[in-house]
Amino acid sequence: MREVFLRRTVWEGEVEIFDLVAHPKTKRVYAWNRTDKDRDEEFVMALEICPVISPQTAVRIQMVKDATGQLNVLPANC
Repeated sequence: MREVFLRRTVWEGEVEIFDLVAHPKTKRVYAWNRTDKDRDEEFVMALEICPVISPQTAVRIQMVKDATGQLNVLPANC
């Protein structure tokens, strides 16, 4: 997957999709790893719960969290 903003690639990588069994709120989780020049490699996971509805939204929301430092970036309609 590639995430582009203003014609520049801001993230590129693979997002794995895992089906969950018996989770009370969702059936899926998205996971990927990232390495930044300032950080060690880390793994990121996002449950498929509004507003996360796809691998793309999972990555985008994590990018907003990273950029703003906010943990909760959920829109009001979720």
